[in-house]
Order: sequence, then C-alpha cells, then structure tokens
Amino acid sequence: MIFIIFETIEIDKVDINQVEESEKRLLIKSLDESLTFVRYITEPPFVQNLTTIQGYYNEEQVSNILVTSPLWNPRLVIFN
Repeated sequence: MIFIIFETIEIDKVDINQVEESEKRLLIKSLDESLTFVRYITEPPFVQNLTTIQGYYNEEQVSNILVTSPLWNPRLVIFN
C-alpha cells in the first residue's frame, strides 16, 4: 500500500473510486487542515495532476509521521 500526503487544496482532484478511502469528506487532515493523504495499491492517473505531494510513503512511514509530527498529533502541540 502506498500513501501520498498532499495539500487539501487539491482534494477535488482526487478520484475517490481509485483509492482506498470511501469519501472525500472523511479524509484525515492535519491539525491545521492544510494536508491530507490517500492510499492505494496501484497509482491512479489523477496522482500525476497533484502538484503539492509531500511524499510517497509505506504504511510504517506514514504511521511514524502521524505519531511523531506536531502537524498530525495533537499530543505534541505545545500550548503557550
């Protein structure tokens, strides 16, 4: 399974029928809602139209990002 993280401004470019997610409105977003991700086995054609891809990851890599990044994990956000 491949995961791609990209900016939410491009969600409309996603063909939800070509990825493992079921609905665009249910995509997981970063805490600031600027990033999201989708997962697939075979790269769908729409991926070539995404210009804000942050990277291609396997499940272990994306899990690590979600756990260790303050952009995704609210427990890591420091409040002043």
